[in-house]
Amino acid sequence: MAAAVDSFDTYGTLFGEHRYQLQVAKTANMMIGVEALREAIAALEERVAHMQTHVEQNESDIDENASDIDDNAAQIEANIFNLEIVDSKISYLEFAYTELEGRLAVDRDAVVIMCHQYAYAAAIPDECVPIIGMASGPLPYMWAWP
Repeated sequence: MAAAVDSFDTYGTLFGEHRYQLQVAKTANMMIGVEALREAIAALEERVAHMQTHVEQNESDIDENASDIDDNAAQIEANIFNLEIVDSKISYLEFAYTELEGRLAVDRDAVVIMCHQYAYAAAIPDECVPIIGMASGPLPYMWAWP
């Protein structure tokens, strides 16, 4: 190494023209590559910022949907409670109608029995007309008394 330093010509040219042009080209290529990398990094940063905005918007939408789902669940529970009340009222009405139907059957049987006494009468009460066969008057085979 000492021999190389001693033999170096300090008055001569350090680089030849072709080496200088090569060095300039390499430096230019490195600067172009650095600028291309800078632009790529800037584009990536922009994409990341854009994605972060979308992620935040999606998180907000997810939170809103979760809130809506909770509201719907609460409404469903309230509706189930109300439907159970309506179902119990319907069951009570069905029971009451069944009981009423039984009472009406007894009443109808009593009316039918009562109306049978007018089957051969000269005048039929209006309530008995549907029961005795829609007759507008007494039946034709009634007894004729002397």
